[in-house]
Amino acid sequence: AGPGTAVPGTAVPDPVAPATAPAAGPDAVGEPLGALFGMPGTLLGSLPDGAGVPMPDDLRRRALTALAGSPVGTALMAPPSIAEIARTLRAVRADALVYLLPPGAGRSGEAVIVTAGGGVGLQRLTLVRPDALRQLTTYRQAHRERQAALAPGTGKAEETAARRRWQAALAELCDWAGAAVMRPLLRHPEVRAAGPLPRLVLVPFGEFGGVPWHAGLLRSGLRDGSRPVRAAEEAVLSYAASARQLCEVAGRPRLPLTERPVVVGDPGRNLFGADIEAESIHAELYPDGTLLGFVEGAEGAGTPREVLATLPAPGRSGASVLHLACHARPSGSSPLDAYLELAPEPGAGTRVAGAASGRLPVGDILRQAQGRPPGSPGGLVVLDACVSDHTAGDLDEALTLSTAFLAAGATGVVGSRWEVPDSLVGPLMYVFHARLRQGDPPAEALRHAQLWALGPERRIPPDMPVDLALALDEGDPAALDVWAAFGYQGG
Repeated sequence: AGPGTAVPGTAVPDPVAPATAPAAGPDAVGEPLGALFGMPGTLLGSLPDGAGVPMPDDLRRRALTALAGSPVGTALMAPPSIAEIARTLRAVRADALVYLLPPGAGRSGEAVIVTAGGGVGLQRLTLVRPDALRQLTTYRQAHRERQAALAPGTGKAEETAARRRWQAALAELCDWAGAAVMRPLLRHPEVRAAGPLPRLVLVPFGEFGGVPWHAGLLRSGLRDGSRPVRAAEEAVLSYAASARQLCEVAGRPRLPLTERPVVVGDPGRNLFGADIEAESIHAELYPDGTLLGFVEGAEGAGTPREVLATLPAPGRSGASVLHLACHARPSGSSPLDAYLELAPEPGAGTRVAGAASGRLPVGDILRQAQGRPPGSPGGLVVLDACVSDHTAGDLDEALTLSTAFLAAGATGVVGSRWEVPDSLVGPLMYVFHARLRQGDPPAEALRHAQLWALGPERRIPPDMPVDLALALDEGDPAALDVWAAFGYQGG
């Protein structure tokens, strides 16, 4: 089959699931499902609060294998049929779901397109060959070096050099992503049939999970003297770890935006500009909501206990929108060790480990959500926290803080893939929330905010507080490493 040809069949294999699933029960797999997940009496469920989580680096492979062989996991792991994907796409007002598959032995990369009408197409990505992924390798290495250079004690010159190498690698990666993947994808007949602004849900698999596809360069503008054009300007793009995840999340009713909004600003007292951001978003856009953190007018300090109280739990839907302006820390050893950096619990010393010191790990978020019915209502989580939608090291990009919030019951999550200049995040997030209040779905609201940042004649919204608008004097929100950091996952 060549570009634009249909793929026969009644189901599309979900890349997040194993290629072949054992038909036998849980005793037939290498380890029982209960050994990996936090049900009563299991590994997570039996750990005391604050205990370390001894999760293996191959957690995802083992978890998926256990799920595939367990009756409990059958519904979760079974790849959705084309009809189910199409129904879900219509429910979330998307035109197509696109699997982005890396190259394999003897073949180039591929994009498998499933449309809201039930059509299936294949786009061969002829420029994505096994020997042509240098940009990905270079970028991952530059990103690791940049993260390491952010550690305390790193000299200013070393940090600046690492940041510039990473910025150059990011630009090269986005140039490649546009030419090799996004340009041919947007030209595919199934995508073009959706109209001038297709709404696509991207499911990048494997090493493709770390690429900001929405920032792919479609046209450089060098020939005619115009400005560059990015993929986000010609499509509404969101992400999913798998089609099954999208189907599950789309089945959750979304809480009304203003029902229980919660804004958390600089609870760790270490994020410059986050206080102004949180105060502005709360005062102007969610004045009846709850404000937490190290900010004027806060109702609490923003401790792990306070933030957990705003998240889904059995019998509780949580916040309708939870905006977290704080640091996030990925983990290089286990995705469950990634955490949000919040305020320490009262009376805790600065050297106390765990939640008492202000850390809210992924494991605690997932543990609290156990036992919630699958169709329970949920809210939107906005993590403008640094590196909330990326893993440290080479762990799978489907296991991040962002996907943890989805697994815990959120209906959608905005997360960042790298450290962002703190002062420039606030104005972008303000425009995003303003678009939400105007009725935009989250993916479209984020796109509008990013196009506002990219606009050559960017206008400051008249209701944006002056202190927040002044932050724009400290840098350019149109810089690739600012606006492109954020992506949306969910229904």
